[in-house]
Amino acid sequence: MPTLYEWAGGEEAFGRLINVGGITALLAAALALGACGGGDGDDGSSGRVPAARCTPAPGTSSTLRIEPKWSVGDARQITISKTREASGEDAQESSSSAALSVLEAGPKGSRLRWKSDELDLTDEQVSADASARLKEVAEGFEVIYTTDRDGSYIAKRNVPQIRGQLTKMLDLLEEDSDDALAVTRTRPVILSTNFIQASIVKEIPLLHSAYGLELTEGKPESIASQTPNPFGGRALRAKGTVELVEARNQAGCAIVELDVRPNRDDLAESIADAFGAKEAPAEAKRAGLSLHNTARYTYDPGSGWFVRVDTTQSVKIGTQGRSDVTVLTTRA
Repeated sequence: MPTLYEWAGGEEAFGRLINVGGITALLAAALALGACGGGDGDDGSSGRVPAARCTPAPGTSSTLRIEPKWSVGDARQITISKTREASGEDAQESSSSAALSVLEAGPKGSRLRWKSDELDLTDEQVSADASARLKEVAEGFEVIYTTDRDGSYIAKRNVPQIRGQLTKMLDLLEEDSDDALAVTRTRPVILSTNFIQASIVKEIPLLHSAYGLELTEGKPESIASQTPNPFGGRALRAKGTVELVEARNQAGCAIVELDVRPNRDDLAESIADAFGAKEAPAEAKRAGLSLHNTARYTYDPGSGWFVRVDTTQSVKIGTQGRSDVTVLTTRA
């Protein structure tokens, strides 16, 4: 019986899927999604990323609720570094920043704005001139989104505006890229509402995904949730564990760790969708396919913001794989 990798067409077909990821990586850098990975040092820092400092919750309780404490006008500066490694390809690295501000806050939820700030884009797929023009188009890119009263992400609210700016960026890439055909083929996916909601500025739901949890130190809990689809389309059903590793570390921060694995049938069907197939063969759903997400959240109880998020997403089909590492930090 064929594995999913074989059924999908082997290395060439997987390459087409990675093309979506490659084009998205360029857009990600331009939209202030970047990142360079690296392990934590003794002081909790990683490369250029400073160690987090927090205002601890009062008392000595080992139970903590992750909750927002925002008000209208609150603002944070976001720094993002990202590394992508794919089978047979050189690692891609980018770094960038964005500004986040609270537009509305109340008992029914909040409305926030994410706006691109600085861009550090270097990629062999486009010329220096195209990189400069891409940067110009990307400056001022913004996403308006909403959360519920607990701070959990709901949805982007300015999809037509986002689609218009993505169209301009894809036009530039199609004009200049060494693989313009890849841009042409992935354009319908990238401009779809599902892809914009699930995959454009993925750092936004990432920043809000642990809000609303009430955890006790050292007691992991099983969770049923959803995780972003690495190939676009609807979110995937998932199961995992979440744990409050430390209610208060030496810097006054709370540390939460999350480990999530999506439903394999959902993931197989998402790949079938990417190839325009009605469904993936049943035997393909059981072999040669995996997706694993991990995250480490550093939460400041005093401000109600996460001051640092470290995540890794690894996807594998047969012998081919891809890994994305993101380090996101915030400061007032």
